[in-house]
Amino acid sequence: MRILLGLLFAVCISSAHGASEIVSTVDTVRVDNNGWAFIRFTSPLGMEPASCIQDHPNHLSFDTKTDAGKAILSLALTAHSTGKRIFARGTDTCEGYGVIENWNFGWIMNE
Repeated sequence: MRILLGLLFAVCISSAHGASEIVSTVDTVRVDNNGWAFIRFTSPLGMEPASCIQDHPNHLSFDTKTDAGKAILSLALTAHSTGKRIFARGTDTCEGYGVIENWNFGWIMNE
């Protein structure tokens, strides 16, 4: 049991290192014809944004061709239409656009 808890703790620490976090409202949602999309937040990313981001300090991207990407798009559009804030964490990578950090996980804040 101690080994299992230790491994779980190590995974949690390693997944938090080097990733950005944000709590913000959605400014814009953009979807391109190749399926990649991004959310532009009204505030900049906090914690440790990915070093690959260039001139996109308040964006997170995702792939709408995946089930996860479709869920992120739904979450972003719901938050935008209701004016609610999103908590989100990035992956510390910039796949897709190459200059925008990718979305890891997030939710709509219930405030």
